[in-house]
Amino acid sequence: MQVDVAGQVVNFAGTKSPDSPMNTDQAQSIALKALIFLVSDQDRAGTFMAATGMAPDDLSKGAADGDFLAGIIDYILGDEALVVAFAEGENLKPEKIAAVRRALPGGQIDF
Repeated sequence: MQVDVAGQVVNFAGTKSPDSPMNTDQAQSIALKALIFLVSDQDRAGTFMAATGMAPDDLSKGAADGDFLAGIIDYILGDEALVVAFAEGENLKPEKIAAVRRALPGGQIDF
C-alpha cells in the first residue's frame, strides 16, 4: 500500500497480527488517517506538536514507521474527544480505534 503524507509517498507491507481481526496494513492506513486528522486542524496540530515536541518534518518522516503510527493512535486514545471526533470523521465506531492500536506494534500484550 502507498499513501501520500505531506508530499512523501509512504509504503507499507501488510501483515496479519495473530490475535487481531484487523491486519497491520488496515491499522496503518487508519493510523495515517489519524495523523492527517491531527495535522489538518491548526489547533489540534499545535496541541499535538506542543505535547509531543515534534516538528512538521518529524511527522512526515515518522509516517512510514509502525511505532510512530502506534504513538499517533495512543495520543488520540488519550483524549476521548479526539477519539469521538476522529471516529465520526472516518465513519468508524470509537471502539475501532482501540482495535487499530492492538494491530500496531506494541498493541498485543502477552500475560
